[in-house]
Amino acid sequence: MLQATSTTTPPSPPVATTTPQSTATPFPLSLSAAELAYLDDARDLWLMEVGDSSARRKITTQGNIRSFAWSPDGQTLAYLVNGAVWLYDMQNGQPECLCPGLPDTDLGLRLSWSPQQQYLVLNQGTSMTQKLALIKVATGQIVRELTVLGYVWGPTERNLLIGRRHYLQQQITLESSDTVDLAIVAVDNRSSAPQILLEGSAEVLYHPTAWLATGKIQYSRLDWNEAAQIGEQSWWAASWQHGELGEPERLVIPTSKADVSMRQRIVERLQLRDAAAGTLYWDWSPDHTKLAVEAEAEPGQLYLLAWESNAEPDFLGTGLKPSWRPARED
Repeated sequence: MLQATSTTTPPSPPVATTTPQSTATPFPLSLSAAELAYLDDARDLWLMEVGDSSARRKITTQGNIRSFAWSPDGQTLAYLVNGAVWLYDMQNGQPECLCPGLPDTDLGLRLSWSPQQQYLVLNQGTSMTQKLALIKVATGQIVRELTVLGYVWGPTERNLLIGRRHYLQQQITLESSDTVDLAIVAVDNRSSAPQILLEGSAEVLYHPTAWLATGKIQYSRLDWNEAAQIGEQSWWAASWQHGELGEPERLVIPTSKADVSMRQRIVERLQLRDAAAGTLYWDWSPDHTKLAVEAEAEPGQLYLLAWESNAEPDFLGTGLKPSWRPARED
C-alpha cells in the first residue's frame, strides 16, 4: 500500500522591506462597455473598450508583465510583474500590491483565480507537471505550495482534487514517465498529507477533471498497455462524503475535434496561411458570440470575430493574450 507523504514545503518567501512602487496608472473605466485586456510587445497591460478601438488605456508602465487574470466577477485584474502580484481595482482604477517577494523568472508563470476568489494560483510548469503556489487574497500570504499533474478546486475551496505523481521503479513511455494517483489535499494547511483516493499503477493512471457543487468528483482514467504502446481513456464520477469515496460510475463523454475545427475555421476567416497563423490564441466573449483572436506573428495581431456572422473580422491592433472581462452586474 502506498503511504501518503507530506509535500516538502519551502519556507515562505521573504516579505519585502519596502512596498514596491505602483506599476499601474490609476484610472476608472466605464462599466457599461465590453472590455478586453491584452499585452503589448513590451508586455505592458492595456484595457480596450470593444466597439470603440480608440478607447484604450495603458495601465502599466514598466513592461515585463509575466501573466494576468481577471477575477471571476470582473471587478479585479491580477497581474504578475517584477516578482510581485498586483491587484487592479476596476471600480476606482487603483493598483495594490498583494504579494511581493516572489521569484522573478523567465519560466512559464501563469496566474489564475479560484472560482470564489479566495485564492490566486501562481502556476509554474508545463501542461503536464505544474508547480503551484496558492496565495490567500485576504492576507497576501502563500498558504501552500504543491507539485501536481492537474488540479481542480473543491466547492468550498477548502480542498483541491489533484493528480499526484506516483513514482514507478520502471518508468512508462508516457509524458508523465510515472503513474498518477487521484488525491485530495487541504488548501490552507501546509503540514497535511494528501489523501489518496485512487492509487495509480503502470497500467492505470488517473487525472482530475471536475469537482461539482453536489460533492461529486469527476476524473479520467487511462488504461495503459506498455507492451502495445496503446491506451484507452474513460471518464468517471463518484461521490466524496465524510472523507470516503463512493462507488464510481462511468460517464459517456463523446470525443470531439472542436479545437481542431475551430482553429481551422479561424484560419479561414482571417485568411491566414498556416505558416503565418502560428499558434493561435483566442478567448470567447462573455455572451459567447465573439472571439478575440491573437494570430501569432511579430508582433501579434489582434482580431475580433463575430462567430455566427460572415462579416469581415475587425482588426484591433497589435497585442498579445487577449482576455475578455467577465460578465458582471452593473
